Amino acid sequence: MFLAYTVVPEEINLRGPLAVEAYNKALNEGKARVKRLPIMVIGQDRSGKTSLKNSMMGKPFNPDEDSTVGIDVGPSHFNVSTDICMQGENTVNNQAQNDFGEALSFEHHIARLVIEVLTHYTNNQNSKDDLPSNEAKTVSSSVASKNAMESGQESGADSAARQEEKNCVVEIPDEVAERVKNLLQEVEKERVGDDAEMYSIVWDFAGQPVYYATHPLFLTQRAVYLLVFDLSRGLHARADPTVKQGMYSMILDNHDFKSNLDYLDFWMTWVASIANQDENQQIRLGQSPMNVPPVFLVCTHADKPCGGADPFVLAREVFGSLETKPYKNQLYEDVFVVDNTKSGSKSECSEVKRLWQNVVAVAKELPQMKEDYPIKWLSFEKALQTKVKDGKKWISLEDTKHIASKVCNIEDDREFTTLLNFLHDQRILVHFDNSPLLNNVVILDPQWLVDLFTSVITVKPGPYEGKETELWSKLQTEGIIDYKLLELVWYPLSIPKEMFPSLLEIMEKFSLLCPWPSSDASCGKQYLVPSMLMSHPPGDIIKLVASAQIPSFYIRFESGQVPAGFFPRLVLQFFQWDQDEFWRAENPQLYANFARFYTSADDDCSVILRCHSSCIEVVVHRGNVNTNLTECLQSKLNLSAVPNYDGFEEACARAVRRQLVLMLECMREEFFWFKNMKYKIGVICPVCCQESKANYCCKHHKQWWCEQEECLHFISESDLRKAKDFIRCLRCPTAEINKVHVKRFAPWFETSDEQVKDSNFCYRRKSLARVSLQVICKTSLPFAGIDEKLPVLPSKAIETLMSQPCDSREVVLQLKDCLKLDEVVLEHPDSETKRLIRCLANKAKQSNRPDVLRELREITPAGTTGPLLPECLDVMNIPTSQIERLTLHLSGGQEWKKLAEKLGLAPHEIRFLDNRVMNPCEAAIAFIARQRYITVGELYDTISECELPLVADIL
Repeated sequence: MFLAYTVVPEEINLRGPLAVEAYNKALNEGKARVKRLPIMVIGQDRSGKTSLKNSMMGKPFNPDEDSTVGIDVGPSHFNVSTDICMQGENTVNNQAQNDFGEALSFEHHIARLVIEVLTHYTNNQNSKDDLPSNEAKTVSSSVASKNAMESGQESGADSAARQEEKNCVVEIPDEVAERVKNLLQEVEKERVGDDAEMYSIVWDFAGQPVYYATHPLFLTQRAVYLLVFDLSRGLHARADPTVKQGMYSMILDNHDFKSNLDYLDFWMTWVASIANQDENQQIRLGQSPMNVPPVFLVCTHADKPCGGADPFVLAREVFGSLETKPYKNQLYEDVFVVDNTKSGSKSECSEVKRLWQNVVAVAKELPQMKEDYPIKWLSFEKALQTKVKDGKKWISLEDTKHIASKVCNIEDDREFTTLLNFLHDQRILVHFDNSPLLNNVVILDPQWLVDLFTSVITVKPGPYEGKETELWSKLQTEGIIDYKLLELVWYPLSIPKEMFPSLLEIMEKFSLLCPWPSSDASCGKQYLVPSMLMSHPPGDIIKLVASAQIPSFYIRFESGQVPAGFFPRLVLQFFQWDQDEFWRAENPQLYANFARFYTSADDDCSVILRCHSSCIEVVVHRGNVNTNLTECLQSKLNLSAVPNYDGFEEACARAVRRQLVLMLECMREEFFWFKNMKYKIGVICPVCCQESKANYCCKHHKQWWCEQEECLHFISESDLRKAKDFIRCLRCPTAEINKVHVKRFAPWFETSDEQVKDSNFCYRRKSLARVSLQVICKTSLPFAGIDEKLPVLPSKAIETLMSQPCDSREVVLQLKDCLKLDEVVLEHPDSETKRLIRCLANKAKQSNRPDVLRELREITPAGTTGPLLPECLDVMNIPTSQIERLTLHLSGGQEWKKLAEKLGLAPHEIRFLDNRVMNPCEAAIAFIARQRYITVGELYDTISECELPLVADIL
């Protein structure tokens, strides 16, 4: 029963080395393997998700099942290692589920630990040295915690007495003893082992788009996802219009032209956005490896397939459409065709049982099934669950610490912080420690928090009383919620008013709302809720955008979908950016998928954000410009001409573009579901595209004036930088002019040797020297400037280095002798010696002798040899695990700020990152890499210049 090895949870690793140290220390005091499996049911509205959940639980089919509101989290865990899908009268009832949930309890795992100790003792009874003393002590202390938890008292009268109690044997409670007895019987039957007892809880996600803003908060890599598709709908047919609850009726959104396949693509892209990118974490099951988390495609309504076709044929077509996408490795290799109407009857659908069997098989291979859980952490979680059962939705940080210390013997502050962060990252509880107000609140019930969020992003249907009508109307039409309305909405949830500030700040942390200024002094506090913007902008928006002098700038997402909930959060952060100095005091114009902000320095200048299906368009618009219309049109037609832009517009475009990229990188760190978000910035080709239409689609649809976004000719920033003067386009067969001058897009993109930060927008001007790729590959900054010659290595040294059979230590000894480098010189190298060592290290990498480079690191000071990675490698291509390790070492204190400043971030940009993200250093490096080309060699040297050579050697 003892486990061969353990996996450190990803949530612990991402919190840095101190968290890993606290976790391992807690494990040494006793551990258990807790196999929990969240099952997330996702898919389009009214596709049969809730009915599938009921089928999997063996419950009878309900043809009048209501749509899920927000997220419905199952009431308890159940055992997925047994046959859940039972027939007819043997359906699973709530009491049985609660029994399964108890098997996941602290007492159960204490009993299992006792069994492990007894088994290990029996197997090694002839050798005293092998007695598991640590485990035995842990059983005693954990049982003491159990007794304290039940009595509500401290384990001893004071710390000395408590320490004495830890070291003595305590009486095992009857409940634990009974569980030990039962488990011993299971051992005799050989039914207890590493594959036993996997428990799950089902999360049913609502399919209505109005809830998409809150769904990502509870997505996790630790789950198995069931993607549900309704076979009664045509795969390529236009999806039914989305419906939102209005004040007096349901509101249809006829502006959404998505197909049913688009919605499948949307959900798959969403899950892929949180996927683990580490190949070592892939599931090796079946013909090809699967990425984590895995997705099972489940096709429902097999009893009424579209057009009366064979449901299995239709299901394979759906599966084939998804298998060609970039996220294909998330998808389980088979599809399941389910008839939910048979649920609970004697003719139970066999596909449901097959689905369960495959889910269990895949779940056993998930990384978390190999993770160990400190026993006293489990005790702490049990104590918090007891609070929830008693009706507590949240408690203070002081009460939480009291439970950890007095009940669970967790007294080390670092361990307590690590444990709280670990449970927060898994959404078992919610706690933010980077805000004085939020630090004092620990949310114990995530379902309660979901309900709270849902109450703010949906409209309650009438009738209303008194001023309610006006308040609800303002939320529905303007997306503004008044504090008075919050009081009405949250009253049924029994939320005391003193909790309002904390809950509002949590919603701000998740970018669900932000404070909204009001010119009316009689109005109280009010908040902008971007996801509640229901009305669409006027139809002449296209003309407005087309009238801008500077071509639009685009953020295009490689997934082909703008991530769900991304645009409202971007609008919110954009509004909050430099409100006092950049934007006018008047409120911006906000609509669904559209926002327009007016600058404070020029009343006629505005910035437009427009969300399309796969990209976000950014426009700087200057109204009332005194320009002859004929000349303006002529300039637009003459694409090869170099335009003369207004200086203020150009400075505004530069500032907006830089801030947007900073926000994008910040959001990737701030919201885990955007972590894998890949995007490119660039422009749409004006030769073959006008007014968001392709003149001629030659690749996909073979038609004129194609409006499909995939057919637009996107020119990335990197392509613009590579072009010397012109970009040529041959896509449109009737184009009179097929080239466009790259300087038409100059306002958006800083030149390669200078970054302009206009003083009108609180920026400073700084020249950044750029070394060409060829020079970087030959040299490195500390030992060779552009005009300096490289040190020449003796031919004998090169021959020694190329001697593959030689041991690395022998090679280094020969090199030291050849180059006349003694111990003193190597321990305290001068600049010339450093250049020589760096050149030698580069030659070792080129000769495929990384072992020699590592040996050189053993005999020279840190920060001398250069990186293990290639010097000329773009920092954007550093392996994910390596950049995370590097930046987590830097983000623990103030060191990253010094590095960020040296890389070129302005003070206000450093403050922006510091206030928002857990790993600001990673965001800072990614941001600078989007501004200019930066190599691993340059980053290595810059970190060394910050007096952090040991950190530099991580590269």
